Amino acid sequence: MRSVDDDRPLQRATLTILFVDVVESVRLTAADEVNTALRLRNLFEHIVQCVLPPHQGTLIERLGDGMVLTFGHVDHAISCAQGLHEAAELHGQAERSEQVIRLRVGVHCGQVLQDAHALYGLSVSTTARICSHAPAAGTLISENARSEVRGHPSSCFVDLGPCHLKHLDQPVRLFKVEEALGHPATVKQQIARRMALKPTLAIILEQPPLDAAELAIAELVVDRLTRLLSRSTSIHVISSLSAKALSAPAISLTDIYRSTEARYVVRCTVSCTTPEQDGVLSLQATLWRQQSSEALNQTQATCHLKALTDSHHEWLLGVAQSMVNRLFEIELRLATPSAPLASVASQTLHLSAIALMHKFSRADFDRANTMLAALADREPRCADFWAWRGRWHYFRVIQGWSDDRHSDHLMAKQFTQRALDQDDTCALAWTVFGAVESRLNNNAAAGAHCYRVALESDPNESLTWLSKSMSDAIQECDGDALASSETALGLSPTDPMQAYYDGVSATAYLLAGQFKTAELLASRSIRGNRNSGSPYRTLAIALAMQERLPEAQDTIQALLSIEPGSSLAQFRLRIHHQHSRFADFESALESAGLPSE
Repeated sequence: MRSVDDDRPLQRATLTILFVDVVESVRLTAADEVNTALRLRNLFEHIVQCVLPPHQGTLIERLGDGMVLTFGHVDHAISCAQGLHEAAELHGQAERSEQVIRLRVGVHCGQVLQDAHALYGLSVSTTARICSHAPAAGTLISENARSEVRGHPSSCFVDLGPCHLKHLDQPVRLFKVEEALGHPATVKQQIARRMALKPTLAIILEQPPLDAAELAIAELVVDRLTRLLSRSTSIHVISSLSAKALSAPAISLTDIYRSTEARYVVRCTVSCTTPEQDGVLSLQATLWRQQSSEALNQTQATCHLKALTDSHHEWLLGVAQSMVNRLFEIELRLATPSAPLASVASQTLHLSAIALMHKFSRADFDRANTMLAALADREPRCADFWAWRGRWHYFRVIQGWSDDRHSDHLMAKQFTQRALDQDDTCALAWTVFGAVESRLNNNAAAGAHCYRVALESDPNESLTWLSKSMSDAIQECDGDALASSETALGLSPTDPMQAYYDGVSATAYLLAGQFKTAELLASRSIRGNRNSGSPYRTLAIALAMQERLPEAQDTIQALLSIEPGSSLAQFRLRIHHQHSRFADFESALESAGLPSE
């Protein structure tokens, strides 16, 4: 036996870990030890030989009733988990129901210590506990893993909230992997009708480079191309965040079409000689059309990396023009971009901050503010940085995370004004300014003006359409409100903040008196993020207005468990008191048990 000062090296690595365990293995073995052992051996051999390789997994350890696997990315782990359950179901088809082998799976991302034979560390123990918490034939993933998911349009991740796991001091926020639920049928039909008015285009990064620096640059290039194309009034362009969620290496064109309802897809491959300012960058963009097996157009462009800081993006204009000319033979209208950024590093940090801001962790949200503040100090002439800082403070109030609502209100307005001082055509800045006016200042008319200006600058900014839906609803322009909501949902079908989009849309439908649709959207929002209080209030009102008071009361109890200070007084700050349905909604919440103060 080796001593504790064993000098064999341990390597530190960040991995996605998957634990798989057999449900009720003791009962199965007690009923028929030999047959169970043979069936488990056959199942696990099939998994190792047929399921694991396509998902780029590595077998670390195989036990009698379980396995430990690792993956380079969480997307591969989730796809593999689905394959594990399918394999178990296939192998159990000839068995009696009480003898069917079912698996439970847990997935977590984190740092581990490893040698040639095993994994060690807290992340390993955490994954094991997550697996033991999973239901039969189910998969649970941690918040860390959820934040890294890309390219799973057919799955939804139901927020189970903080879960207490055996031998862990702090609760772990878990998500259950389920088959994706679409929007309510009536909303889906309206979205499809509205999006059909113009061709819809999605710009997707096809093969993300393995190197982190190259990946950041590639994502930046695709984001810039998306911005250029989105300024056209003749096409719908899927938002960058939604497109980024579909940029996993293994995702197919069919999956992209189905997830975005886009008629056209531009798939981009990006490479660079070195991730330095003097490196050479190459972009290849290929245009595809739904129901066509051949590419419509392929365009290539090269530039030095330092050209990414060019405010006019001259080298990308040819690519954008070629794509649009091939689709419509019309001239692409481009607005004046924001002030140039000083370095690729700043732009990369900017995208990282946005990604953190749209994760599901309060800690990541706070880190995003620190990064945005540093960027604004570094590049004070960049309007986008100031606009995102304003949006951060606005979201902080809306999400109910503000310790000082008045201070965040002022900061949102000040930073947004700073953005407009730098670039008065910045659509994001006008959108945030409009949200502050409409939602925080209760000045819907001023907010509506800001949204009109924003959409003149960028008619494909999904956040503008979403914010406009609330402004329209508050002004009781119900038709416009639902149209704006449907456009926002259509432009952001796979947005990381989909729960937020669903929640705001639910409120728009509630104010329009469409209580059933509001109920369905609010429920969908809660499934994606249990920690936001607004959808609970919307759901409780919708249920009460449908005379389903017991369900409304249960919803208010769930709200109070995550927002103990929630009250009718707080509700009055959120909904404009002059709306004709305000008194009915307040009465509904009161009857459902929401405290007065």
